[in-house]
Amino acid sequence: MWIARGKSNRDIAEILSLSPRTVNKHLEQIYAKLGVENRASAAALAVRMLGSVTRTRRRKPPRFGIATRHRFGTAKVSAG
Repeated sequence: MWIARGKSNRDIAEILSLSPRTVNKHLEQIYAKLGVENRASAAALAVRMLGSVTRTRRRKPPRFGIATRHRFGTAKVSAG
């Protein structure tokens, strides 16, 4: 996601305590695995993929009534 946010190899290297050359080599491998040729295409793909994940997030489960079962089978009164 750092690429999509406009971070340079030098910025990413500093964040990860790596050399910019190491970051560049890792990005080359990532581009190959994603089937893209450059930084802009990788960023666009990441935004599309991560955007679809955040839209399909599950909602919180509903709160149950006043009495719920404790994991050992005894009744427990909740504050909710």
